[in-house]
Amino acid sequence: MSGGTSIDISQFRALASDVSISVLPNAYQEAALLFPSFCEVIDPNAASVPLYGDISTTLHFGTTPDETEDGQPFKRTTGGEGYRPQIKIRAFKKSIGIPRRMLDSLAGRANAEGIVATFVQQFASNAMVQKDQFVFGLLQNGGKTAGDRKYFDNSFVGRTDANAGLIYDGVSYFNSAHPIKFGATTYDNADATALTGTNLDAAYTKAAYTNAVNESGVQIATPPDVLIVPTALRSTGQVLLGSDQAPGGANNDINTNRGLLKLVVSPYITTATAWAVLKSGTIRAFDSGAPMMTTWVDEDSDEFVVGLKYYFGAGVREWRGSVGNNFPTS
Repeated sequence: MSGGTSIDISQFRALASDVSISVLPNAYQEAALLFPSFCEVIDPNAASVPLYGDISTTLHFGTTPDETEDGQPFKRTTGGEGYRPQIKIRAFKKSIGIPRRMLDSLAGRANAEGIVATFVQQFASNAMVQKDQFVFGLLQNGGKTAGDRKYFDNSFVGRTDANAGLIYDGVSYFNSAHPIKFGATTYDNADATALTGTNLDAAYTKAAYTNAVNESGVQIATPPDVLIVPTALRSTGQVLLGSDQAPGGANNDINTNRGLLKLVVSPYITTATAWAVLKSGTIRAFDSGAPMMTTWVDEDSDEFVVGLKYYFGAGVREWRGSVGNNFPTS
């Protein structure tokens, strides 16, 4: 044991913790994540089944307030249970082992610190990518009419997802026939148009007015506030939302879409012509934040082990306010 002495698990735990504290702030940067800019983000412990999943149960009273003259009684209304959006919270984990004998020398400990630092850095960076990939995967795969279980199967322990592969109303996220719970009319939020000023106007109108009804068909307010595009449409989006004059116009008309929506550009929208308008908060994400570390001894392999984990899940809680264009249907 030249140059050092053996360390125990408490000392190794302190070593790993010190490395994590020095590496994580640069490796995992909340501000660099895209999904929190338009999602409702909640601690996994606050889910209806903490750390496993969430089921939203809502009562729906479909009538509008009644104008009532003096002396007239309150008109009675009744409620019914609305749809029940369900979101699975997923656990993501990985570990590495450090041979005990590596820690029996000072040089070996320095090498172990480097290994742990690299592991923490790569896990944290990949966690950021995975989270954004999953949320944008809801959009990228949201038009598949037969469903997509990777992104839309929200079954978790003790709770089967009755609409596995689809969203809470039994159809795909972007669909031509969204039902309403207490009515027969269906609504369309799936289009196949290019990203132009005229088509952006049409998508905004559909999201903010045509589809802006509750489960009884009564008008509500659901104006979108985000435009999501792939990298290939970044410049187009910037021009449509940032120019003073209407893009392509010959009469110096003002650009009525300037500043109307926040532009979100994602490399994880993989269809180059796809784009969507979206109302913030209609996608809910459960996120435990930066990776959490745990350490233990593996007696069989004679190793000290470093494990990292995080909890994350996301799902569509409301299709209204969203219109998707050119997303694959199969």
